[in-house]
Amino acid sequence: MRAIVLMVLVSVLVLCPSAAATETIPLWPGVAPGSENWTWSEQQPASEPLRFIHNVIRPTITLFRPQKANGTAVLVIPGGGFQSVAWAGEGEEVAHWLNTRGITAIVLKYRVAHFPPGETLTREAREQRQVTAIPFAKEDAKQAMRLVRQHAAEWGVAPGRVGVMGFSAGGLLSVYLGSNYEPDIRPDFVAGIYPATSRDLAAIPADAPPLFMAVAADDYMPQSLRAFDVWNKAQKPVELHIYAKGGHGFAVGKRNLPVDTWTDRFTDWLKWLGIPAEPK
Repeated sequence: MRAIVLMVLVSVLVLCPSAAATETIPLWPGVAPGSENWTWSEQQPASEPLRFIHNVIRPTITLFRPQKANGTAVLVIPGGGFQSVAWAGEGEEVAHWLNTRGITAIVLKYRVAHFPPGETLTREAREQRQVTAIPFAKEDAKQAMRLVRQHAAEWGVAPGRVGVMGFSAGGLLSVYLGSNYEPDIRPDFVAGIYPATSRDLAAIPADAPPLFMAVAADDYMPQSLRAFDVWNKAQKPVELHIYAKGGHGFAVGKRNLPVDTWTDRFTDWLKWLGIPAEPK
């Protein structure tokens, strides 16, 4: 029993170190462009243990500082199918894990589709509404990277060490940032974890950043394979790990499954790129 308790305590300390959110910044001055007529309220149902945030209309970034920063920063983009933001499991917990590696984490809360409580929709209608939210989320992702770049010196982030990591729908946004950018918001590296990707992804810029991906074989993989193929054909650095089992939504939790080691492979990859992934 004491061994089990000790294992639980160690897991909690790994995922929830003393680092905490230090600052939340509105993404846009005033109302986010394009959603001026959105008047509904954001919701965070108490019944959802992973704290999925619904009906976001005021996007933000939240800063998580490590105790010993190494100058690397990652914009973290949670998933949620563009119908919610998986804030805890793919946001806060990921930020805490990055902090243990000395990496400054900035978690994005972006605009998603509006689903009034109690509304009944067909699957097709729900999916169509989710799709209509993607352009807003893409603009939020670009603005988030812009703000991270603007605050980099203030936050102790070194030039050339600002990346993005997204999960599921957030993976779509991270791959989007790595393939559609202006010079001032180009990420230095991109990570897509069980990412969705745009079906029209066919080419990337000549200076596209390196791409890392991790996915489970018992999840839907073609979108990861598509992104790998595009980066590989462009002769840009790309690394894809396909694990035998892990499903969808594994994030950084430990499940005693093959996917548990993807975080080690990611830090190995950063080191190969010459990007610090350990506390000073």
